[in-house]
Amino acid sequence: MASSDSISRLLRDWNGVRDAGVELVKSTRTSEEQALGHCLQGDAALYLQKDVLAASEFYNKAVHLCESIHDAHLRLACIAMFGEAPFEFDGCGYSTVSLRTMGDNTVRRGIEILSQVKLPGGAQCIYRTGEAVRRIPDRWILLLQSLTLRAMLQERLHNYADAHVQYVEVWKSLIMPHLSLATRPEDTNDRDERLQSACNARVASVVNVAIASITGKCRTMAKLGNYAGFLETFRRVCTRSEASSDQRIRQGVLVRCAELLVFYNLKLYNLYAASPHYDGASKSKDALPRSPYEEAVMQVACAISGPAADHCIARHARRILSLIWCMSGNFVAITDLYRDAIAVELNNPDLWATRAMALMCTGDYVEAFLALKMSLQLEPGHVLRLLLASKVSMNYLSSSQQAHEFANQALELCPKDHPLRYVAEYASGTAASRYAYEIWTFSRRKHYQQLSLRSLTSSAKARPRDQPVVFSLAAIHADIREVETAIRLCKYCLSLNTNHPHCWQLLALLMSSQKKYADALDVCNVGLAECGPDHQCTFRYTKARILCAQLYSEELTEQELRSTITRTVSAFVDVVELLFRDSITYVQIGQWSFPTLDRDRPLLSSGVPETSLALPPQLLRMYSSTALKMDDPNAIKYRTLLSLGEFYEFVSRACSLTELLAHAFIAIDAAREMGSSSWMPDILAKRARLSENANDLDTAVSDYESALAFDGSHTEALTRMGAIHNKVPVLDSQFDGAVNTLQMHRSVIAHESLTSALRIDSTLHETWFEMGVALESQGKFKQASEALLTALELERTSPADSFYSIPRRI
Repeated sequence: MASSDSISRLLRDWNGVRDAGVELVKSTRTSEEQALGHCLQGDAALYLQKDVLAASEFYNKAVHLCESIHDAHLRLACIAMFGEAPFEFDGCGYSTVSLRTMGDNTVRRGIEILSQVKLPGGAQCIYRTGEAVRRIPDRWILLLQSLTLRAMLQERLHNYADAHVQYVEVWKSLIMPHLSLATRPEDTNDRDERLQSACNARVASVVNVAIASITGKCRTMAKLGNYAGFLETFRRVCTRSEASSDQRIRQGVLVRCAELLVFYNLKLYNLYAASPHYDGASKSKDALPRSPYEEAVMQVACAISGPAADHCIARHARRILSLIWCMSGNFVAITDLYRDAIAVELNNPDLWATRAMALMCTGDYVEAFLALKMSLQLEPGHVLRLLLASKVSMNYLSSSQQAHEFANQALELCPKDHPLRYVAEYASGTAASRYAYEIWTFSRRKHYQQLSLRSLTSSAKARPRDQPVVFSLAAIHADIREVETAIRLCKYCLSLNTNHPHCWQLLALLMSSQKKYADALDVCNVGLAECGPDHQCTFRYTKARILCAQLYSEELTEQELRSTITRTVSAFVDVVELLFRDSITYVQIGQWSFPTLDRDRPLLSSGVPETSLALPPQLLRMYSSTALKMDDPNAIKYRTLLSLGEFYEFVSRACSLTELLAHAFIAIDAAREMGSSSWMPDILAKRARLSENANDLDTAVSDYESALAFDGSHTEALTRMGAIHNKVPVLDSQFDGAVNTLQMHRSVIAHESLTSALRIDSTLHETWFEMGVALESQGKFKQASEALLTALELERTSPADSFYSIPRRI
């Protein structure tokens, strides 16, 4: 291998290749040698300068001088098929460019170009012993790659018979006769490092092409149904043939055939399990056959258990093992596999990212997030990992602010024509809409809602039939009270796929905001029929909330009131029996049989099966937030108990059933006993509301203050505190100055509490109503009139339940 151009080509020293090409063209030589010179210059242009057009000109000149020059045909085929990235094809099957994603016309064009490459005829052998071995090994390898690539392209077009014949020809005529010589180390002086490196590159290339040829034979035989031929080839290569003398070929074939065995055709495994193994050991008739997954794992383990495996083979082996364990559901094994790999390659971002995905599948979201962060520290500009980090943060760690930051970083890295830009916009918009829940000032919340609307609108324009994007856009329109637009988007979203429970739920709430309660109930019934029993708790709870809203907002006759109460009781019975079937009992009060809770029976151990926690239990009890409440797996139970207590309190007042108030307290106290501090502000506020309506103002104030101690932005507690402070007689001249001062002081406190609530959320009609009353008590009649009119306007678009109760996920 004394030829400097040959060594330069093997070492990918493109400057040396260019110089050798220029020298060949300038010297007076045969047309074939001049064509080779043009090929060398083309290689330099392609790999060094990344100039595809200039490289194509050189290769076309070479073909014009010598039609049979395979160097040029291989490069031209790669340029035709891989476009701007022809240099990514390495001819061995580990290529980063997948042939499966190419169009048929592109593949046919590649076959047409490579059809000019011929096998050496007759006694001609392109790889001879002696000095010739040192002269042309690089061209011999390119010939192998050309013919193997042509067979792979035939296989891609499902021409399995032709592909198999070509794989066999390459193996028998070119690879097998010269394999031991081609993979033999050179006898070089230790000081000649360049020559030794070229030798190693030559051996690696030959091994890769040999693996591709052997597995191509096996794969096409399996596709043609010749399973016995597959097994015979597999065992011959791994045990009795000349190829088995090279450990790297054996490793590669074992890994590839493990993939074939499991993922291509399980009929192949049935034959394999019934026949002797490649190590010569026969199975006992009494022995249980191994599963396809176990067999493939054993083959891959055999491939990497010998001498140190090639890095490329080891990477492929990890991928195959991951797929095997993924198909068998053994994600813990995948995390262990990549933990061990990371111990060897600590700074490999791909290993960290893959382990993060495996950890997600095991439910260990905190560790998955930490692994993703490490991957991003090692490779900060990776768009896919940024989007995955955004998804983990929002969906599993209740950190919508962090999710929004990751999504924005990904968005900044995606130009307008980037294929992932719409995904980044969707993630950013969805995270912003949910982060808006956590903000304490309405002006900032509105800012993030507008950011969300802008991002989601852009994403929906790019992918108008992407249902998650359309649903998120509908949800943000609902948040900003653009009800008609939200309804239209919900209907379009459901036209794409009717099995979307959250969209049905959102549509029902939108209908209720228009006071179309009958239509809203019909939407719930249709959604329950479309989405199946897995979501019946959600739909039955929503029906109960809609009926409650009808009770609270409409002026009903005595008969209509009792009829609606009967329907609401029935709706609550449906959902309570699903959630607490082992803990409920019934009490007869008036004409109704009300469900109530048996305090001696546990609440969390009954009802529908619990879903896995998105967060560790201890994290759910650290603090209160809207995001944590939404992610609590028991959220539907808390909402049901709080709504049931509110409903019982209303019925006790409307129908003078004072004994029912005790059961309202039982429902609220049961929610408190479930123990999540995320829900504690809501629980305390509801309990305070019951005490307030029972005229126990001291207890009510104490509970409202406790709720605000948990969550200073709790709007219901702020509103009711303002209402209580405002419950004083109107100022009159008969009162002395001290009483007037006290009344004015309480009125100012009421105004401050109500102002704080409106600063957090200015869409609360009850808060505006209490503000109007407070302003009227201060003699500010014009402002009071405006506040009361605002309350009436907002009440007309108020939904049966908060739009924030609809889950938002990436």
